[in-house]
Amino acid sequence: MILVNRDHDQKPPSSAAARERGQGGGRRLAGIITISPGHDASYPWRQIGTSAESAQAGQSGAGYYQSPAEKGGEPPGRWQGGGVAELGFREGQVIERDVFERLYGKFLDPRDLAGEARLGRAPQRFRSAEQIYAVLAALEPEATAERRAQLLIEAKSQVRTPVQYFDATFSVSKSITLLHASAMANAVRAAAEGDLEAAGYWEQAAADVWACIQAGNRAALEYLQAEAGYTRSGYHGRRAGGVQAGRWEDAHGFVVGSFAQHTSRDGDPQLHIHNLILNRVMRERDGEYRTLDSRALHEHRGAAAAIATLVMESALSREFGTGWAGRADGHGREVRGVSRALMEEFSSRRQSISALTERLAAQFEAQHGRVPDARALGTLRQWANHASRRAKDGEPLDLAAEARRWAAQARASEAGALEPVMPGVTSRRGPGVLLPAEPRPIWELTPEQARDVMAQALAAVQEARPTWRKADLVRHLGELLPDDVACRDDAAAAALPVRLTDRVLAGGGPAGARAGSAGMAARAGGAAPGGRAQHLPAAQRDPVRDAGAADDGGAARGSGPAAGRAAPCAGAGRVPARRRSGAAGGSAPRRSAGRRSGAAGDRLRPAP
Repeated sequence: MILVNRDHDQKPPSSAAARERGQGGGRRLAGIITISPGHDASYPWRQIGTSAESAQAGQSGAGYYQSPAEKGGEPPGRWQGGGVAELGFREGQVIERDVFERLYGKFLDPRDLAGEARLGRAPQRFRSAEQIYAVLAALEPEATAERRAQLLIEAKSQVRTPVQYFDATFSVSKSITLLHASAMANAVRAAAEGDLEAAGYWEQAAADVWACIQAGNRAALEYLQAEAGYTRSGYHGRRAGGVQAGRWEDAHGFVVGSFAQHTSRDGDPQLHIHNLILNRVMRERDGEYRTLDSRALHEHRGAAAAIATLVMESALSREFGTGWAGRADGHGREVRGVSRALMEEFSSRRQSISALTERLAAQFEAQHGRVPDARALGTLRQWANHASRRAKDGEPLDLAAEARRWAAQARASEAGALEPVMPGVTSRRGPGVLLPAEPRPIWELTPEQARDVMAQALAAVQEARPTWRKADLVRHLGELLPDDVACRDDAAAAALPVRLTDRVLAGGGPAGARAGSAGMAARAGGAAPGGRAQHLPAAQRDPVRDAGAADDGGAARGSGPAAGRAAPCAGAGRVPARRRSGAAGGSAPRRSAGRRSGAAGDRLRPAP
């Protein structure tokens, strides 16, 4: 691992600072992933403003933002995932709307020109609200008008819709979005002044921000495919000898339509990517298409977000020299130097959700006589998000016009101008501007610091829940890495949290990280002959329970490499492929996760 320090007089991040951050509860990520079921195959075009035209299909990166074709809406979607080649698509190929809607709406096989073959079974069909209401009304022929209105509401609440896909949305922090918006504002101003060289420079900077985000998004999809790519077979409602009679089978090739977005539903700048994962995956055992088991998908969501964020942050640090600072509220990292006032100026969507959540919380307290707990508050926030959600404006997105509007909004506010943001906090300062002659310090994480981070993550996951899984530890490790961490390449960044997790579970992590037999969760089944099918996938098979006082001194077992020195981030390799034998281990550390500030090894070593 390397740490990139843009300020020459600034000391490298210390373990003490990381410990202080860990005590705050974590969640310090500059990107999040949400997963929700999808039912409408036309969603990208009807709800989020994706362009229906293919004129801009060949345009990406510099030159796209100022082109006339850009006025046709958000950029077109592109195929991603290990399963697209089997269906005749190329990864990165532009999505055609009619092909997408047939595939995602009816599971029609795009390889069949006749349009008759399907990928697995046809989508389930359920009764409509009108049909349910007719049945309810027939049971109460004497119902009053008021009662019939209640029956209609009840009928609508009983409507079921088939799950066509899962929308895994990767959204980045506001400060990263404002880097892109600043580059766009500079490009628009340069173009208006007739300075084509400067306009091209800033367009390329904006494209490079997107490239870093796309790298994180790809890493998240690769991780989810490897760790959450399973389909179920057999009957899962029955147990035989305490073990599920059903089976989980390998299906690691996702079919994903990825749609990049520039704005929120309230028109603020907000970079995010909708990854629509088809609810059909090819079972590796026989090539049949089955439904995706969503349980593992949700299980690994947090870990995927941690990996995506680390890859993205590392790429931005390498390309732009960005530094990172934790938010005061503990919810993510932001680019160092981007003002809080400017971020708040362009966060009207979050503010509208927060205001509605506060009103709902007040109503909850009045009705129940107590304030909502964390679980209830999360439900209220989610409801507020959906209740205040609206489709994007019917007018196609004109990004150049939006950049001019954002720049004017920033100048009219007390937050300051938008144009100086990128040149002020990154190494991209405009065409003809030379970078500082002194190279930035590059630091490599010491083995002792790696052990310290592992100890913090282990303590955090044990404090968060008595029973946890490997994905939980991956997430906590990603959250607790020091600010300014930047790996040498995308593959190394994607592999780092998983490698550290494997070391902890293998007993090669923090001193005293052991699991007692009384606290270990027994494995529920193993691989079938040939390793193709399992009673439980890795996500569900090996929970780890806090051993507490039952520690028998046995080392925790895991699927990762044996204990050894902390390998540098460079050359770590890509995220490991699926594991057929999960880890079962972990306990409370025998000593505090922290060390004496200033102790030997508390500083980072310069990289050779």
